[in-house]
Amino acid sequence: MRQPAPSPVARRRAVLTLLGLGVGTLGVGSATWVRALTATAVEPEVEILVAGSTAAPGVTAGGLVVAAAALALALGGRWGRRLAAAAVVLGGALVVVSALGVVTDPAPAAVSAARAATGVGELTAPATPTSMPAVALVLGAVSVVVGGWVAVVSGRWEGPSSRHDPRAVPAGGGSGADRSSTAPGSSVPPDDHADWDALTRGDDPT
Repeated sequence: MRQPAPSPVARRRAVLTLLGLGVGTLGVGSATWVRALTATAVEPEVEILVAGSTAAPGVTAGGLVVAAAALALALGGRWGRRLAAAAVVLGGALVVVSALGVVTDPAPAAVSAARAATGVGELTAPATPTSMPAVALVLGAVSVVVGGWVAVVSGRWEGPSSRHDPRAVPAGGGSGADRSSTAPGSSVPPDDHADWDALTRGDDPT
């Protein structure tokens, strides 16, 4: 027994889910990911706050890829949808790898930020990650799963509607008015110009 194809609702939900994941990843990337302390000759304690876009630029790039692929998924044909799904998987994987690097070792990002802010490349306390890298890790993993699911099922989705395409021709050719005017036994509508020409020649058009 043939199974029915997924309804357009499934496609809309996939697009909205991926858009949410992409935008959510971008939002998480703008938050603080790493906290640390350093010291200068003037201040014995300087707090260093590192944003996700600085600590893991790949997270921002991955979020943009997922969001853009969601839009492509909404508009593309069968192969376009599969390419969009592949882009989602790659974008999600980039987010996972980038976030995992900060979770396992936040010190390099903190040292780099401290050097850029104060000119001192040493920390006076260990760098500690916030909860944001873990959130990004989850968002990236979910993006990979959803992208893989879309790659499997999107081939059964209907393509973009062509009912408003002016090049579309109804089955059987021509419009109903054209067919009725050329059907056998139908009368030809009167032509005022032809009647005047006939009267000019002395003919009776009736």
